[in-house]
Amino acid sequence: MRRVTGYVRVSTDEQTFEAQQRALSEVAAFRGLQLDIVSETASGRRRRTKLDELEARARAGKVRELWVVALDRLGRSTLDVLLRLDRFARAGCSVVSLREGLDLGSPAGRLQAQLLAAFAEFEAAQIRSRTREGLAAARARGRRLGRPRCDLDESELDRDGIAHARREGRSWASIADELGVSRATLRRRLAINGASSDDAPDQC
Repeated sequence: MRRVTGYVRVSTDEQTFEAQQRALSEVAAFRGLQLDIVSETASGRRRRTKLDELEARARAGKVRELWVVALDRLGRSTLDVLLRLDRFARAGCSVVSLREGLDLGSPAGRLQAQLLAAFAEFEAAQIRSRTREGLAAARARGRRLGRPRCDLDESELDRDGIAHARREGRSWASIADELGVSRATLRRRLAINGASSDDAPDQC
């Protein structure tokens, strides 16, 4: 009996794996496969630790087929999914998705993945292009990009007091937190004891 691994994922603890597990189990039983299911709770932005472990097992030759209900279980974006598919393919592991009818173990499945990759690359290029155009337009309007600089009133900053705090062993971080400014702001604006040209930009 051929052994395959199923991967199911939900985003929150309030959701259940039942529907995904049932779908995979029914298809596996129909095809006479032995199914081992790995489940994981992780939102779109969180790292998929168990999926990473499955990928490592695939590279070690311990997972030869990975089954999912839908490709969106593998990543948060089309590009993310395709990169994951490519890594599994390079590890010699076929990925099967029930919803998309994708089987990377077949020539048709590999062609489908290549087409999806082409569309994903085009989508990423379009996003980069729109971002560059938006930034250029903002600069043309005179808008300053990035995090805002702090507006400090130097008369409120007691240089002697800060120097004394430093001599007492207080860190730049604690002084900056107390004054509501960054460490880089203190060093650049006050230019005292150890100001460095390597300090980070002046940001709140």
